[in-house]
Amino acid sequence: MSCEECGKDLLPGSVNCPHCGAAQKQAGAAAEGPPDDTAPATVPAGAKPKKKWLIPLIAGLGIVAVAAIAPVLVFVVFKGTASPDKAVKQLFGALEKKDAAGIAALVDPESFKQSSGSEGAFKDILKKNLPQGYVKFENLVFDTSIKGNEATVTLAKGTVKQKDEAGKIVSTSVAEAGVQTAYYLVKRDGKWYFGKKTFPGFWAKYDLQKADKSLEKLKSDIDATGGEINSFFSTLGEGVLSYQGLDQKYKKGSADFIDTLNGLSKKADVTKSMYKSISEMEGAADYKKYAALREQQVDDIIKMLDAYQRDLKEFGDFTSNLAANPQTSPTVATQGLTAIQNKYMGELQALGSEYDSLDQEAQGLKSQLGL
Repeated sequence: MSCEECGKDLLPGSVNCPHCGAAQKQAGAAAEGPPDDTAPATVPAGAKPKKKWLIPLIAGLGIVAVAAIAPVLVFVVFKGTASPDKAVKQLFGALEKKDAAGIAALVDPESFKQSSGSEGAFKDILKKNLPQGYVKFENLVFDTSIKGNEATVTLAKGTVKQKDEAGKIVSTSVAEAGVQTAYYLVKRDGKWYFGKKTFPGFWAKYDLQKADKSLEKLKSDIDATGGEINSFFSTLGEGVLSYQGLDQKYKKGSADFIDTLNGLSKKADVTKSMYKSISEMEGAADYKKYAALREQQVDDIIKMLDAYQRDLKEFGDFTSNLAANPQTSPTVATQGLTAIQNKYMGELQALGSEYDSLDQEAQGLKSQLGL
């Protein structure tokens, strides 16, 4: 049996592909519940079972791309549980029932508040990627460790039952089925919820998408501002009859640019912190290189903004010096102003080339990660 989406080999009766997360229609066509006269089948002796799908939610929240999912407003009543292990048991029960809303209600509401639109995207992914067909978890055993308002629940053992192509129940251990074993919870107002660390793939992708949009807007803004600054410099001498007039015109025109650049610098700091938080996110190792590349691009933008600031200041200092020394020859004045511009334009071009090189590498990773 092979995956209907990516073509890779699967065990007979596989419901979801462990490689791409796609649901298998031929397996899903089987009846939803086990027939009374069907005895559970087991994995043949000596056979090494392959992961049929990664439970819970690794396929849906770690591998499936979020990019194509438009965040929608979804209202969930967050209920939490009185104990960490009870939350995990409810999660497995919701998986059996294909209850996306029930799972979302167990997630830390603060996580959704921190990322606008994430609640809708999370629930949408659940609906599309919950295990299809019959699935039953039995004899689950958990180990729970609590430290203050944080807890780790480890799935020690248990059994997963699914149907194969013939409609027989296939019974495997949770380890053989690739079931997620560690669950991280936080306590809010006396109730336990799943923290971000339980679903690092989803949060890394969602936060990276937001950071990428911020970076794209930031680069567009700095390019536009740079063009306006260059235009300003090229027309600065028009209608000016003295060095004092040049200095006054420059100071008046450059003030707005300085304010704009300061505003962009603050936005750049925010964007960098977004990528940095992903680089430091536990369990999101697959996304750290990408986040680091984007963070380097933001660093280049910060350097560009600094170069524009220094350019404006040095140019202003020179025009003030000309105003104080009106006897300076036009040739010397022109050479001095041109030298300042050439110096900073060279620096900005080098930073632009570095930014583009990093962007090319990041785009390659972006495609691989399904962002």
